[in-house]
Amino acid sequence: MVATNLHPDEWIRVRPLFNNTDGSTSGYETVAGDRSIGTRDVDIADDFVSAAFIGGVPFPSCQLIFGTAGGTFSNNNSGSNTTERTVGVLQCINGGAAGNFIFGSHSGLLVCGYSRVRLFWRIDLQALATAGEDYDVSFGFSDNFFAGAVNPTTHGCLFRYSRATDGNFWACVTTIGGVAVKTVTTTAPTPGTYQVLEIDIATDGSFVRYYIDNATVAAHYQGSSLAAAVAGPFGAGTCIRKTAGAAARSSFLDFFRLLIEQDTER
Repeated sequence: MVATNLHPDEWIRVRPLFNNTDGSTSGYETVAGDRSIGTRDVDIADDFVSAAFIGGVPFPSCQLIFGTAGGTFSNNNSGSNTTERTVGVLQCINGGAAGNFIFGSHSGLLVCGYSRVRLFWRIDLQALATAGEDYDVSFGFSDNFFAGAVNPTTHGCLFRYSRATDGNFWACVTTIGGVAVKTVTTTAPTPGTYQVLEIDIATDGSFVRYYIDNATVAAHYQGSSLAAAVAGPFGAGTCIRKTAGAAARSSFLDFFRLLIEQDTER
């Protein structure tokens, strides 16, 4: 028999005590060594319907932490039509000077190797970069979003748009121990049209797959392109950083979802 103990997601195993003279149960005692919350998944999502702005910085319900150096945020209705079907949109408007940035990230303490981890972003970039008005942007996992960096320092798995480095195409970058493996896709950002970017990390970290609109665009495997398993720690988020020119550039965020799938009991 199982019973709750103190917390609704904490379980302990108990057994009945038959101490009454008539053989009835007089109580229960715990059985040590069997505490579990089963295979419950962690599912964090936000549609950015009603982001609250505190000091100009949004604090949505998914508890992404946002920060900016020279940028601003705005609720937006971009894509509110029967084709794109957005519900709520958060617009990240990067300020005009090179080096300005906006980031949004959850806690950077996520580690892999114990659960399947999947991340989804539905996004639309306002405009492609040019040599005169250049910017970089990334979506995925990184240990360096809080520093306003598009690329990880030591650990990360992300989609990156960097015209100066990869042309006008999405690149999939997996960084382990400071060593990056990159696949430049044949898919470009499409201003005015939303794209769903998905990253899927295996339970044991032995591979990471990248999808755009449900189509596989890259796969990095341990033993081939990856020297070691994906481990972390890192956070899930985004960063957009201006690199040249004075015109502001924006990313539209329609939804964010982080799904951690448990296949064994905890």
